[in-house]
Amino acid sequence: MSREIKDSGDCLRLIENSAVGRLATCRDGMPYITPVHFVLYKQKIYIHTGHEGRKIDNIKSNPEVCFEVSEMKSIQPGLNPCKFSTDFRSVLIFGRAELIENPEEKADILNRFVTKYAGGFEFDPIKEDQVENVAIIEIDIAAITGRTSV
Repeated sequence: MSREIKDSGDCLRLIENSAVGRLATCRDGMPYITPVHFVLYKQKIYIHTGHEGRKIDNIKSNPEVCFEVSEMKSIQPGLNPCKFSTDFRSVLIFGRAELIENPEEKADILNRFVTKYAGGFEFDPIKEDQVENVAIIEIDIAAITGRTSV
């Protein structure tokens, strides 16, 4: 039996500590979901991607998106297969996506990606002149909900 995570701070901590999220977009009534790397910064979600592709086309057509992270902590077995369960936590974010165009802002966000995913390794900071081949999607969070079984 799951219950709502009422503290938005708990939801944001789960997001912050997750390595992979799932971005859901929709265009012409056709939903599309894809796993993505992301960073949470200033209460917004940032995703890096290429300049072309289905995500970008969908967002340009319909900027309303959903973003999800989840973690399965353990399986709770039962003698009866219908009694098996999982301990999990999940968060859904509803918001509006837009592309970031400012090179300085893009470099800042990309450096946050490297800090998050490089595991503490040193790196030369990304500069403004290095960001032209990358698109950055910003999701402005309109609503956030969470569920947990523990």
